[in-house]
Amino acid sequence: MRLYVSESGVNMSKRLVWWLAIGMSLVLAITVLAGPPTWAAESPSEDEVEQTDDEALSRPDVVSAGLLAESRDARVEVTSLRTATAQTFANPDGTLTEEQYGADRWVEQADGSWVDVDYDLEPADGGILRPKAVNQDIEISDGGSTE
Repeated sequence: MRLYVSESGVNMSKRLVWWLAIGMSLVLAITVLAGPPTWAAESPSEDEVEQTDDEALSRPDVVSAGLLAESRDARVEVTSLRTATAQTFANPDGTLTEEQYGADRWVEQADGSWVDVDYDLEPADGGILRPKAVNQDIEISDGGSTE
């Protein structure tokens, strides 16, 4: 291997340039074939993981739900995508699954949390009865006046 030094700088031999090009190409090919790095995500603490009544895991966004699903090898609900009639899950294989229902199953509260629909009646102002948790405005008379 010869290096020639001239007034304009270092001139490398063609063989050295060729070996450098081959080496850099191999490094690039190995990097591409290996795929993106898998970053070791810390498992969330039990306090950070929300539990629903059916013991399913849930997280507020797709990214954290996906990481938790992969680390726990279980599907995790993405709560920000929940509606009154559908819920979305992140799967351990990186896909999403949406389950849709023909009627309301949940009611969104003022604080953004979700509760199960509850048709049990409770007294309200003005002598009326209302279901505890529904998405419709339903009022039932307690029987009216005795006159």
